[in-house]
Formats: sequence, structure tokens, C-alpha cells
Amino acid sequence: MDRFKEVLQRRLIALSTYTSGLVVLAAIGLYRPTAGETEEISAFMTGLNVGLFAAVMIVMAITSLKYIAALKDDEKRKALYIHETDERRLYIKSKMGGDAIQWILCGLVAATLVSEFFDQTVFFTLLCALVFTAAVKAAFKIVYTKKVS
Repeated sequence: MDRFKEVLQRRLIALSTYTSGLVVLAAIGLYRPTAGETEEISAFMTGLNVGLFAAVMIVMAITSLKYIAALKDDEKRKALYIHETDERRLYIKSKMGGDAIQWILCGLVAATLVSEFFDQTVFFTLLCALVFTAAVKAAFKIVYTKKVS
């Protein structure tokens, strides 16, 4: 369990770093106008980024709180460890693309937030890639969960 505790601590550091980076991007966004060609598109891009930012922050907060609770309580840590090392869950995760798909989604979120300031076409292209990747991940999860169960 000590090794898993170290893993959770490293995950918290990674979550904090990613969250800090997104906060910096959001702060920059307050002072830099978007690259939309019309006022309506700029407003849409800004609104979408605010919603995306808020959703990611909520997920990060929930995950961080779960890890902090597991670090403080041995029973919660043990339950989290059992959940994360469950063979069925690991099989489904490997069929979905493992951790690679998660890294791709994180990169697409950050790139979509940044692209708002540079080019409208790049923003919408990255947004479509983000939505498509998330949809594929969700579809694979549903399919493989039904297959394994």
C-alpha cells in the first residue's frame, strides 16, 4: 500500500500541474480577445471554452478530492486500489486504448483552449477532434463493458 500511496501522490502532483496550466490559460483568455471572425463566433468560442474549462475543473476537483481522501484513510485507499487493479476494469481499459486515449483527450482540451486565441478554423477542428475522440472512448467503454459483463 505504501507504493500505491506514492502513486496517488504523484497523480495529485500531475493533476495540480495540469489544473494550474489550465488556470493560466483561462487567465490569459480574460485579457486576450478570441480569433473569431464575427462577434457571434467569438462569443460562441469564448462560451464554449468557459464551459469546457468549468467541466474539466469539476472533474479535476472530484478526482483530487478522491485521491486526497484515499491518502488520508487506509480503507478508502484499499478500496481505490482494489477498484483500479480489478482485472475486468483493466481489460476494458486496455481495449479502449489504455492511458494513451486519456493523454490524447487532455492534450486536445488544452490545445482547444489555446487555439481560441489564434485561429477560428483551428479551434473548430480541434473541438471536432476532441468531441470525436471522447465519443469513440465512450462507445468503446459501453461496448466492452457489455461484452465483458
